[in-house]
Amino acid sequence: MGVPISKRASKVLVGDLLVKSELVSLAQFADAMPVALKTGLPVGRVLIASGFLPEDSFRQVLTMQSLIRDRLISEEVAVEALKLIATEKLEIGEALKKLGQEGEFFEFTNRLGQLLIESGAITATQRDDALGVSVASGLPMARVLSLRGYVNEHIAFIALIAQALMRDGRIKREKAVELLKIVQGYLKHGSNDKNFRGTLAFGVKRANTIRLGELLLLSGMVQEAELVSAVEKGLSDEEPLGQVLIRVGLVDDVGLSQALTVQEMVNNGILSAHDATYVLERVKSQGVSVSKAIVEQEKDKAKNQTQRKEIKIELDQILACCGLISEVDAERVRELMSHDDAGLDKLLAELGVQEAIVRAASECLKLVNSQKLSEEEATFVLFILTLSEASGESKSLDAILKELGW
Repeated sequence: MGVPISKRASKVLVGDLLVKSELVSLAQFADAMPVALKTGLPVGRVLIASGFLPEDSFRQVLTMQSLIRDRLISEEVAVEALKLIATEKLEIGEALKKLGQEGEFFEFTNRLGQLLIESGAITATQRDDALGVSVASGLPMARVLSLRGYVNEHIAFIALIAQALMRDGRIKREKAVELLKIVQGYLKHGSNDKNFRGTLAFGVKRANTIRLGELLLLSGMVQEAELVSAVEKGLSDEEPLGQVLIRVGLVDDVGLSQALTVQEMVNNGILSAHDATYVLERVKSQGVSVSKAIVEQEKDKAKNQTQRKEIKIELDQILACCGLISEVDAERVRELMSHDDAGLDKLLAELGVQEAIVRAASECLKLVNSQKLSEEEATFVLFILTLSEASGESKSLDAILKELGW
């Protein structure tokens, strides 16, 4: 049922989606337009204020508009999905799946949101709000939930890993919900580490598409908080993200044009999503053209391919991945690991990493490097153990592994 990429529209008006999906009538839209023009308010906001359109439906329309702009779905699919959402009370992901259009991003994101709801970590309204920002920006929904203050980063992090393990059949949903509730209990007892540095990007394999916000963020052209703020402005004002970014001075016309060119190359299969971020980063840092940056990127890839060796995860990596140390501190740990055990122990003590955690991390590394656990599984186990230690309810590594059936 997919629509060929070349036939997908990149521009669509909110009003078109509202009327075509029959969320509002043409007469209601016509009544709202003069008010919108007179007040300067977006027409969607006028329709909500007039009682013609529910807030939830409006957010769903804006999410669909973002998907169309990034050429992930066609306008026709968006309209049909909005109709299904309204008539059958479906989630966005469920509607797209029914139309044969759901990708891994939506499947993973929807299940993650449901997992957090079932564990009592967030509400359905918070999930829907974060989903819209996530789609428009390209940021993982867990990161958006954290940035907006809806959920503690520890909860978001453990939910992401749990979701990835559920997908791989390593734990059941009931166990994941139970563990999330336990983590919330630990955090209520004072183990809320404000210096958490865990990654919030577990679980979704990158497809060969990339959203503008995601591309700008990963290439270093904008910062997370700036991107989320711009996305919120765009959603509220019904304005494309690129225009908002120019209006608030985060990018200029040239930078936006280069980013859109690279994004188009990804969508047309010329570049991978992974390579695109490095190409745009090179354009920004070296001031070269997009074509020259691509040539240089291909040279680097060929060079790295010949030098690639099997790399095993090390202590600094797993501690940083669990949020126990920052990336900067991880570099300090790495410098001491090979030649100064005493200095390493002293540094870890200064950073507040307990000896029991270091021993458990070392055991987890052995299991990972012997391929008995994946990196996600080891991080998951060590994270649970760390929170149990911080809450005063010490659990051994063996006990946690046994509880998980590993």
